[in-house]
Amino acid sequence: MLVLLLHTMLLQRLLQNLYLFYFLKFHYFEFVFVLVIVFVVTVFVDLLTAVAIGMIAACVLFMKSYSDIVESHYHGTDLNSDTDQNNVWKDEESIPEQVRKKIYIIRIDGPLFFGSVTKFNDLVKDIPADAENVIIRMKLVEFMDQSGLYALETAATDLTSRGVNVYLTHIRTQPRQYAESIRLIPGLVPEENVFPQFRDCMKSIQEKLNH
Repeated sequence: MLVLLLHTMLLQRLLQNLYLFYFLKFHYFEFVFVLVIVFVVTVFVDLLTAVAIGMIAACVLFMKSYSDIVESHYHGTDLNSDTDQNNVWKDEESIPEQVRKKIYIIRIDGPLFFGSVTKFNDLVKDIPADAENVIIRMKLVEFMDQSGLYALETAATDLTSRGVNVYLTHIRTQPRQYAESIRLIPGLVPEENVFPQFRDCMKSIQEKLNH
């Protein structure tokens, strides 16, 4: 029993050290920055103020790091471009050639919030001027805040004003409730352009193109 306990404690300590190593490896400068701020404020002001400022600085740096991670998983793809195929998802590979020429896909992989709307806006700006159908894939968007909601609304407004058909696929409960609260759905994006699955969206677009 004692041996098992010792092994458990050793494993816990090892995991803690590995986590610390991982943290310092990727966040070394943020760690040092906060440490220096706390040290300086402690020396010249007082410990309580230093702790408060350190907490605020750590939170800001965390949000910045988290935003960078989320933004790195946002992608837009023109399926008709040979240079824009790196981020194609598996269920997009079988899209017929005649349909590929008519669509542009934006994939939001992670929450759409104030820290990531800049990347989303950049993807919208990259949509070709001759795009006819834009599909925004939201399967991995578990959460959307007010900034994300208004970024999505602005994108839908700009695109529809250009005559572009906007489609939303696999929009989850919380983002959908937000979208419906300002009538983004069905005001800007009609109910018939909101699909639970990507394949249903593609089927609908293909049927429209065939008519």
